[in-house]
Amino acid sequence: MVKLRVPKKRPRLLNKLEQQHIADLPGEAVLRPKSSTIIGRIARPVGVRGEVKAYSESHHPDRLFGLKVITVRIRDGYHKLDVLDTRQVNGQIRLLLKGIESPEEASILTGCEIVVSGDERPDMLEDEYYVDDLIGCTAVADDNTELGIIREVLAQAHHDLWVIDGPLGEVLVPAVKEYIIDVDLHRHMVVIRRVEGLWVDE
Repeated sequence: MVKLRVPKKRPRLLNKLEQQHIADLPGEAVLRPKSSTIIGRIARPVGVRGEVKAYSESHHPDRLFGLKVITVRIRDGYHKLDVLDTRQVNGQIRLLLKGIESPEEASILTGCEIVVSGDERPDMLEDEYYVDDLIGCTAVADDNTELGIIREVLAQAHHDLWVIDGPLGEVLVPAVKEYIIDVDLHRHMVVIRRVEGLWVDE
């Protein structure tokens, strides 16, 4: 297996139109929730009513059902929005948010993270972990090889990829039982099974 590398994304500056749209959002600007945790993300607008597609960070769409209010991280700030309706269409979650009534108004939310304070986040199922809890964990192999620190979690269709940065460079580890032996959030450490080709010793 070839060690993959993910190109770094350059930060994009807001244009005047985007700044105006953020200022015109309904709801209210708020401070960052205490010990904020990402529970989902907003995808693109869908339909003509201003609905948006959303997905759960845990790959369980029902985690986003029942929310009356959401807080989104939009660019460098946070905004609280009322949820009018949540429904599932073809396995995808759609949110209808108060005050957003067209695809054009909804488009500014594309890519926004849905966050909650630490004491509000839903419980995870067995062998599931919030991205915020994994970021910063030390990763070691089952033969005691030091891999580095988990810097990013990339959401994929069937499983996530953990991006580990350390002495061996950038290592991508699929977040499946075949590769993950143990996750100890109390010690901020994960143990990765050494599989031939998953990383290259230098």
